[in-house]
This record gives sequence, C-alpha cells and structure tokens, in this order.
Amino acid sequence: VPIGPYIVDFACSTHQMIVEVDGSQHAEPELDQARDAFLASSGWTILRFWNDDILHDIDNVCLHIVTAAGLTASDAKTHLEARR
Repeated sequence: VPIGPYIVDFACSTHQMIVEVDGSQHAEPELDQARDAFLASSGWTILRFWNDDILHDIDNVCLHIVTAAGLTASDAKTHLEARR
C-alpha cells in the first residue's frame, strides 16, 4: 500500500495503523528509522511482526493488532461478520 513515498505491507486508514511483516532484511532497525519517522509524523501507528511470529503465533499477532486498534476480540469478530 503506498503512503507518501513509501510502500507498506498492510494499512488501515480508519485506525491510521500500519502492519509490517518483517523478515531478516529488517534485522537492522536503523535502516527503517527515516521511513518510520515519516509515517509516524503523518499520524500512522506502525506495528511490526517477524515472519516467524506470523507463521507460528498468528493468534497472538491478531490479538495484538485488534488491541492496538482499540477493539476487543468480540468487536473484531462482529466487524468481520458485518463485512461478509
């Protein structure tokens, strides 16, 4: 998803939230500092998860995203069902 001069993995404009799924190329976080500073100064919250977390702990990853969005698990389920 393009935001300004950057491409992000996933974004929710309703909650001004970006979810990044990072592999080993992000092992040195200083490389992402300028990008993150731009996005944060534009009002975005950035959540980062390692690929391994997505593959092996998806329930907790989803719970973290839902909580960061200010929702409960029940809110998220209701929202998803309404979109179907």
